[in-house]
Amino acid sequence: MSKSILITGGTGLIGRKLIAALEKQYAITVISRDPGRAKRLLGDSIKSIKADELIAVDEYDAIINLAGE
Repeated sequence: MSKSILITGGTGLIGRKLIAALEKQYAITVISRDPGRAKRLLGDSIKSIKADELIAVDEYDAIINLAGE
């Protein structure tokens, strides 16, 4: 079973660098106000979900909050 990480603020400068460093080792999900934009910026290997979507955070091994707004 692969490790998974949930990231807020993943489309920002720091978020994109962090995702690039982690995506080969972890399944990454990004919470975004605009999942389509997140998908275009981050690529198809990164799952993006809408900010108001209900999720079970206990499914993730780590949660990283980089949200700036």
